[in-house]
Amino acid sequence: MIRIIFLTLALLFLTLTQGVSQERKASSNEKSDGSQPLSQADKDAVMQAIVDEMYANDLQPYVMDIGKEVSRSEYQVGVYFKPTLNSNRAGWVIYKLLPYGEVLRMFILRSDGSAVLFGKLRDRFPPTQPSYLTVYMDDNELCQAKKDWQKEYFSVELKPSEERVSKARARQQKRD
Repeated sequence: MIRIIFLTLALLFLTLTQGVSQERKASSNEKSDGSQPLSQADKDAVMQAIVDEMYANDLQPYVMDIGKEVSRSEYQVGVYFKPTLNSNRAGWVIYKLLPYGEVLRMFILRSDGSAVLFGKLRDRFPPTQPSYLTVYMDDNELCQAKKDWQKEYFSVELKPSEERVSKARARQQKRD
């Protein structure tokens, strides 16, 4: 009887430790809350979506006021990424989108690797939506996010080619 109890406890212990070990292997990039780190490919997909939206809506002339001039026809714009995605592959980004202002924008990454930005330009990013202007944020919270989040830069051409704009519009239509 004691042997049976001992063997049962030993098997239970082995089963539990193997399950935990396999769970760790299966989700090595996942944290206990289901979040996962944001990769460079993920950031690139989000920056592509931002630039596509700008070109599709003819917002690129505004980057002269907010970006760093790289050449006479190209500017770099700073963007802050929350370093993790939630379990639904959704994340957050902060950047300046004129003429609207600085925006905290939610995005989701699709299985094909593309990113979809939440919030429509026509709605002007009210505080009641998942994506909203940072003017509605607490100043300390905004400063802390910019300190803790990862800063990247995307490039915007002032006068993109018709082909570039056409491709941007086509990608935007797939996202909508």
